[in-house]
Amino acid sequence: MLEQKRHHPEDYVIGIEMEGALVDAEGKPLDVKDLIPKLNSIYHDFEFDKEAGACQLEIRTFPRKFSTESLREKEEYFMDVVEEIVEQAERVHKTEAIFLLLGSNPHPDVLSDRWITPSQRAKTMAEWRREFPEVKIAGRSIRPEHVATAIQSMHIHIQGI
Repeated sequence: MLEQKRHHPEDYVIGIEMEGALVDAEGKPLDVKDLIPKLNSIYHDFEFDKEAGACQLEIRTFPRKFSTESLREKEEYFMDVVEEIVEQAERVHKTEAIFLLLGSNPHPDVLSDRWITPSQRAKTMAEWRREFPEVKIAGRSIRPEHVATAIQSMHIHIQGI
């Protein structure tokens, strides 16, 4: 029975999604919409898109088989991509930029309607979240539709063949 369930690492298809927030040196959010077409034209192993927050950028790999060695190479390549995101952002916004990866954007400006991505999906999700009560953190009330604009995450999708 156990033999039937085992998989060799080459038997998996892996897709990686990583979200980050683009901010200036003070942590204030920077819009990513003008970066996306440029990044998609530069990199063909990754796909870039907006997320719930207008300052959030999603980076995806296309699902494929990865060996351990190719995953290491992808990690190194990813570091180059992050540097390019920062360089492109600094050109577009004419200010120092930081790409925050995991966690949350601590700047209070991000907790506003201004930073909800103007896509139909993001607007619909924000409307749905408005039905929930406000969240109280450190004496401050945060509207539920703004929570998604401040958090980033990483997803790894693994599918056995």
